[in-house]
Amino acid sequence: MKKLPKLTKKQKEELSEIINSKSSLGPEVRRAQAILLVDKETDNKTVKTITKFSRKHSFFLRKSYLAEGRE
Repeated sequence: MKKLPKLTKKQKEELSEIINSKSSLGPEVRRAQAILLVDKETDNKTVKTITKFSRKHSFFLRKSYLAEGRE
């Protein structure tokens, strides 16, 4: 399986802004957290505990973000 490239500094900053913004909704924050955690190669149990997303879905979110950017 081909590895996706790591997030750029700008992408990480964008996701951090989503997480820290008072106007961001819960699901949007969890998606941003999942993407950052997967990018940092955080173990699956931790990602699931924090975001409630499965490993498969977390990787899907990261892949989609890398391909399409912010929703």
